[in-house]
Amino acid sequence: MGVIVRQSLKRTTVTYLGQALGLLSVLFIYPLAWETYGLAQFVIATASLLVPFATLGTTSLTVRFFPDFEKGNSHHGFLGLLFLITIVTFLVFTPLAIWLEEPLLRILESLGMESDKFQSNRILIFLLVAALILQSILVAHASNFKRVVIPTVFSSFLHKIILPILILLIFYQIIDLQGFKWGMLTMYFLGICGLIIYLARLKQLSFKIDWRFLNRDLARKMAVYSAFGFFTSLGSLLAFRIDIIMVTTYLGYDFGGFYSSFMFMTFVMVVPYQALLAISSPIISQAWKRKDSTVIKDVYRKSAETLTVAGLLVFLGTWICLEDLLHLTPKLQEQLPYRMTFFFLGLGQLVNMSAGVNDPIIVFSKYFRFNLIALVLLGLTTVYTNYLLIPKFGLPGAGMATAIALLLFNLVKLIFIQWKFKMHPFSMVHLKAVAIGLVAFAAAYFLPVDFHPLLNILCRGSLFVLIYLGLVLGLHISPEIDKLTRQLRFRFDSFRKGS
Repeated sequence: MGVIVRQSLKRTTVTYLGQALGLLSVLFIYPLAWETYGLAQFVIATASLLVPFATLGTTSLTVRFFPDFEKGNSHHGFLGLLFLITIVTFLVFTPLAIWLEEPLLRILESLGMESDKFQSNRILIFLLVAALILQSILVAHASNFKRVVIPTVFSSFLHKIILPILILLIFYQIIDLQGFKWGMLTMYFLGICGLIIYLARLKQLSFKIDWRFLNRDLARKMAVYSAFGFFTSLGSLLAFRIDIIMVTTYLGYDFGGFYSSFMFMTFVMVVPYQALLAISSPIISQAWKRKDSTVIKDVYRKSAETLTVAGLLVFLGTWICLEDLLHLTPKLQEQLPYRMTFFFLGLGQLVNMSAGVNDPIIVFSKYFRFNLIALVLLGLTTVYTNYLLIPKFGLPGAGMATAIALLLFNLVKLIFIQWKFKMHPFSMVHLKAVAIGLVAFAAAYFLPVDFHPLLNILCRGSLFVLIYLGLVLGLHISPEIDKLTRQLRFRFDSFRKGS
C-alpha cells in the first residue's frame, strides 16, 4: 500500500486544489450563466456516452493488457496499437452515427425529451468524443507507470481554470455561444497536448508496433475483452452519466446547471476514491497475474476503511453547511428548493466509497464478464428510474435514481466478490466511523448560531471537523488512517526543517 498511499495522497492534494477553484466557480461564477454551464455539462455527458460506441471498448485494454506487453523496459508498441485500433473504430463509428441520428432523435422525442438540444450541439459533441478518447487512453497509460498526479493536472485541474474563464467571457459578452463551444474544445486539446509531452518526457511515448509480439491468441483475448469493455463502459455511463442528459432534456439547461453544481459538491467526496482507484488498478491487475490474492484482500479492505472515513467527513460536513452555503448569493438561492438532490447524490457516493475499490477486483479477474452483466442491467435500471422519477419529483428525482443505482451496483458486487473470492471490505472501522460521524453531526447541527452564512459555515463546519477528526485520530479506529497521519506529520516536519 506504500506506493498507493503516496500517489493517492499527491493526486488527492492536486485534485482538491482543483476542487477549491471549482467551488469558487460554483459559488460565484457558474451562477452568472446557469444555462451555459448546463450546456457545457450536457455536451460533455453526451460525448462521454458515445465514447464506447466510437471505440468499441478498446480504451479498456490500456491497463488490463499492459502487463502482457511489458517485457523489461519494452512495451512492444502497445500504445501505438491502441491508437491504431481506436482510429479504425472511430472511422467506422462516424458514418454510422450520421445514419442513425434521425431515428434515434425520434425515439427520444417519443419519450418526452427535447431532441433539439442534441441537434444544435452535434458538431461539438462529435469533436468532444474524439478528445475524450485520446485523453482516456493517455491518462490510463500513464497510470501503468504509477503516474497519476501530473495526468490529473492535464485531465481535470486544467478544466477548473479554463471553464470558469469561458463562462466569464460569455457573461461579459466578450465571446458568443459559438466562441464558448470552441473554447471548450481548446480546453480539452490543451490537456491532451500536455499529456503527450509528459509521456514523452517519461520516455513512454512509443507508437512503433511490434507486430511479431502480437500473436493470434493474444489478439483474440484482447478482442474478447474489448467487446466486454464496450458493454461495461456503456452500462457504467448509462448508470452514472445519463442523469445529466435526462435532467437537461426534461427540465432545461438551467436545471442541468443546478444538477451539475450539486454533482460537483459530491465529487469532492469522490476525489480520494478516484485517486485510490487509479493507482490500485494496475497493482490489482498485476496481482491477479501473479495469483496473489493476499495483496488484493489487503488493498480491498484498507481502501474501504480509508474511503469510509473520508466520505463521511465530506458528506456530513457539506450537508450541515449546505443551506448556509446556498444563502451566500441570490443566484445560489435558486437552488435551495432542490437541496435534497445533494443529499441523495452524496448518500449514493458514500455507499460507493464504503465498498472500497471493488471494480478492478472483478474487472481484472477471470470473472470480468460478470461486471458486464451487472453494469448493463444497472444502466438500464438507471435509465428507467430516471424516466420515472425526474418527471415526478423533478431535480431530486435524478438524485434518487443515482443513489438507487449506486446502492444496487455495490450490493451486487459485494455479494459476488464474497461468493467467488471469499473477500469482503467491511470491518469495525465502518461502524466506528459512522457512529463518530453521527455524534459530530449532532453536535454541530444543534449549535445555536444565527449569524451571516459565512460565519455559520465557519462555526458549524469547524466544530464538526474538529469533533470528527479528533475522535477518529484520538480513538485510533483505523491503523491505515493512523499510518497516513504519521506520514503527513513526517512530511510537514521535513518541510518545516527544510525551510
